[in-house]
Amino acid sequence: MKSFPIVMLLLIAGCQHASQALSPKVIPSAGCPRMVSVYFNDSSDKLTQDDKKVLDVFAACYPAHPHRKVKIAGNTDGLGSPESNLSLSTHRAETVFKYLSKKGVNEANMTAIANASTHPVAPDDNSAGRLQNRRVDVSLE
Repeated sequence: MKSFPIVMLLLIAGCQHASQALSPKVIPSAGCPRMVSVYFNDSSDKLTQDDKKVLDVFAACYPAHPHRKVKIAGNTDGLGSPESNLSLSTHRAETVFKYLSKKGVNEANMTAIANASTHPVAPDDNSAGRLQNRRVDVSLE
């Protein structure tokens, strides 16, 4: 079994349950994304077809930047225990790491971190906010 360079961070506890779909996000830079975000269903680490399409675009642009570092940050909403959120964010980051590796991104240049619920991008007190927080952000460093 392959080991992954996962950096585990402390986390905070959370709120209530939510389960909806959110479209993946791409932040372009000269025709290629410098950052993408893919979103997950509640308690899931499975990529959707839409997520895979976004990651495919990111991976296709990687050969133009073969020496740049790729940061993969797994996140959760605030629901669940700190331990379960850390585990889930680790699994989400690993899922994206494995997918990008299969698509040709150099594993030596990728770093995966598990943020759990410590880096929310939206308020965690409603389902729409929690949905935005259940994500993996992938960026060129």
